[in-house]
Amino acid sequence: MKTRKKLIEVALPLEAINKASAHEKQPGIGAHPRGLHLWWARRPLAAARAVIFAQMVDDPSTYVDTLVRDPATQRAATRELKTRRDLWERRKAEYDEAQRTGDTTIKEPGPEPILEDCAADLERQRLFRLSTQSRARASVTRFSVSKKSAGKTWWSSMPSSFISLPVMTDCV
Repeated sequence: MKTRKKLIEVALPLEAINKASAHEKQPGIGAHPRGLHLWWARRPLAAARAVIFAQMVDDPSTYVDTLVRDPATQRAATRELKTRRDLWERRKAEYDEAQRTGDTTIKEPGPEPILEDCAADLERQRLFRLSTQSRARASVTRFSVSKKSAGKTWWSSMPSSFISLPVMTDCV
């Protein structure tokens, strides 16, 4: 049985994950529970969410035939291919010229870009946007301020007995 590659094996947007993790570690950002108290061991969840999502989703290169059959995806991939091919041809010309002159500092541009790679890359970008949008949508839904308490933070409209619950030391 052949196993499909997962998204985490091929691509993981580390820069975006690091940025979201740094944002989550900052205390007191907006109406969020982490604004109530400075936790001593704050652990950003952005990295965990991204890793779990990337482990569950198949890499688009495993179903690139389906992507290329979709007309909208094919048009977008064709535009991206044209851009990448122009860049590749310029780099290839620079490399060939450097080889003729004996300059070894310019690296070979790699293989010529193909439509399937462009379609898979565009789908990867779409999946990562989807994962960040769903995270943002979930946090807005969970911690949104109701209309009657507009202008207040979400915990200011809670009864004081809810905020100052006694700590239970024994678990039955």
